Amino acid sequence: GLYLARLIEKESGHHSPLGNPAWSLCALGALLATLALNLSAADGQWIEDFDAAKKLAAKEQRLILLDFTGSDWCQPCKMLHQRYYDTTEFKSFAKQNLVLVLVDFPFNKEQSAKQKAANQKLAKTFKVRGYPTTVVLDQSGKELYQEVGLPDLDLAGVIQRLASLKDGKTKMP
Repeated sequence: GLYLARLIEKESGHHSPLGNPAWSLCALGALLATLALNLSAADGQWIEDFDAAKKLAAKEQRLILLDFTGSDWCQPCKMLHQRYYDTTEFKSFAKQNLVLVLVDFPFNKEQSAKQKAANQKLAKTFKVRGYPTTVVLDQSGKELYQEVGLPDLDLAGVIQRLASLKDGKTKMP
């Protein structure tokens, strides 16, 4: 990216941000990255940016589901995704009702220092003691529900619990 920007600057002869194609490309890249994040979050995909998740949840009146996981080492975490989160039924519900946030603590996956710090902060904030931990927040970021381990309900029960939380019919135990 930086190499391309410098090459364009050199070829164009522009050295100021105004009217510089390199800066235009950088700005376009930033805009596209932001749009991609919002589109993926709006489409029921997992994101890692908690601040973006809060903004989207408030804007679209959705719950936030935080999945504290060890994606590459935690077998119950993998089972949670396989049995629940990766199903067509869950994804369909999530697209309309949830902003999904992956808070990952991998052993072998690359993760930026910034993301590691953000995930540690979230784990401390929500007093996570084991994996997987699912935390559900309302649109304002208030905790509604927390569960450690695999759900005690089948898929339909999990979706119904989330629907009840969204409708304000269920409070945290």
